[in-house]
Amino acid sequence: MLRGKRDSFGGPPGHPIPSMDEVGGRILVLRVVAIAALARLLKRYDEKGKAELTAAFRRAIKRKCGQANLTEGDTAAALDYARELFDEALTRASAPQSSGSH
Repeated sequence: MLRGKRDSFGGPPGHPIPSMDEVGGRILVLRVVAIAALARLLKRYDEKGKAELTAAFRRAIKRKCGQANLTEGDTAAALDYARELFDEALTRASAPQSSGSH
């Protein structure tokens, strides 16, 4: 968050623009949380339910991309990224649970 008086609060000066590493770290955390949560959710559904749930997510993502006025290319990229997340979550949801996992 941009702060007008960031240097007067003590400590190191704030950075008005996050670094690429900071952005990448945040995206990594969001990806891990999304996959873990989606995998746990998908474990509760049969194959038809899993397909319906992921289709509903895809529709919602497409709708939100439209509301954000993303270009067709950016929307396609977002949907491709979502497909990767769904595929990984489906794989994890289908994998047998190990006895040492939490």
